[in-house]
This record gives sequence, C-alpha cells and structure tokens, in this order.
Amino acid sequence: MGSDDQGYVWKKAGDPLKEKEVKGTLKFEGGNLMVWGYMGWNGVGILCEVEGRVNAEQYVSILEECLLKSMKELGIDEEGIIC
Repeated sequence: MGSDDQGYVWKKAGDPLKEKEVKGTLKFEGGNLMVWGYMGWNGVGILCEVEGRVNAEQYVSILEECLLKSMKELGIDEEGIIC
C-alpha cells in the first residue's frame, strides 16, 4: 500500500487480475433504518425510528407518541382530527 491508501499490481497487458490482487470495499457499511414521519400543509413533524416489522400495536404507539407530539409542535388541535 502506498501512502495514499492505493495498492498497485504489476502485470502483463492482457493478463487478468488474480483474486489476491483485488481488495474489496464496503462503501456504506451496510445496515438500514426505518422511520415514520409526518408532513402536511402546515409543516413537517418529527421523525420516529421504527424498530423491526410494524404490527398494529406498534403503529398505534407511533401515532400516540410521534403524531401527537408533531401535532402539538405544529399547533394542530387534537380535536380537529378524524379517526
């Protein structure tokens, strides 16, 4: 390896690279993140991290915590929503 973190291989023109001469890379280190969010005519609410698969119980929890908090921050009255 050189000081610029680049590796160099000498080979004859037309010769293929050998597996040991190729260094793999991982650009974004994998993983994932799922979020729930609110966006409306009056603004953008908070993002809420969602863990795993969403079932009915977790979705109600997201609405109670994130939606209601977003509505409060944006000045939306809870009485004005239709369920």
